[in-house]
Amino acid sequence: MLLYWIDPGAQSNSFQQIKGNDSSGQIQLSIADVKGRLLYQNTEYVLGNTKRIPLSDLPALRPGVFIAKIVSGNQHSAVTFVISDP
Repeated sequence: MLLYWIDPGAQSNSFQQIKGNDSSGQIQLSIADVKGRLLYQNTEYVLGNTKRIPLSDLPALRPGVFIAKIVSGNQHSAVTFVISDP
């Protein structure tokens, strides 16, 4: 089972993966807007020991609603999240 959550708010917050990544810590991450347009994709993202993906490391996202998809090994998960004004 792949579980993660996103702290709501400004883009300075982060994804937190809490279970399910393979031992390499490598994941596939994609972010799309609610119309399905792919805004970001990284097929070789390596998580550090904190299991966090800082949103501040990603291209700037305007305030709005987004869908993040994470793939780790054969596990898949998606979550909708909101970026608010700073």
